[in-house]
Amino acid sequence: MTGARRSIPQNVQLFIVRNLIWAILIFVFLVFSLALPNFFTLQNVHFILYVASAIGLLVFAESFVLISGSMDLSIAHIAGLSSMLAGAVTIQWLPFLPGWTGVILIVLFGALLGSVNGFFVGRVGINPFLVTLSTFLMYNWLTFSINRGAITNVSPALVFLGGGQVLGIFFAIPVMLAVCLLLGFILTRTRFGGYVQAMG
Repeated sequence: MTGARRSIPQNVQLFIVRNLIWAILIFVFLVFSLALPNFFTLQNVHFILYVASAIGLLVFAESFVLISGSMDLSIAHIAGLSSMLAGAVTIQWLPFLPGWTGVILIVLFGALLGSVNGFFVGRVGINPFLVTLSTFLMYNWLTFSINRGAITNVSPALVFLGGGQVLGIFFAIPVMLAVCLLLGFILTRTRFGGYVQAMG
């Protein structure tokens, strides 16, 4: 029809939606760089990536849950309780264990606590909002029940993962980027990733 407004092709719209976050990120960086002359420096960007590394790993995990059409309100408290349990086991309860076992215990505890959510949502069929809200409260209570203060004398292996540096770069940053690439590959290049997207 003459004079009719042509619509944007669907593949272009999908590309814009998928990559809009980069335009927003660049815009925010430009605004802060203009407002704060020392903002866009290598040292500051390095620090921002380091601070974002811990929450970034949680966001990557949560993204799989959201893409599948569900939600998880307890993910932060799973991380907190897993860390508290691993610290208590390796430092207070079984101090003879090697320090690197704390890394393995954190992963195992996290998988176990997360499987509780998966069981009640996937097998029992309870709404994920109700399940994760309940575990959110329970895991928070358990974390403070185990130890209300900070656990000191943490293993160097755990300290290195969170705050160690290699060639002047915090080790947590390449770990975060590696996990991001791995999960991106799983989500876009594997059958499991296709199932996750199809569910959502």
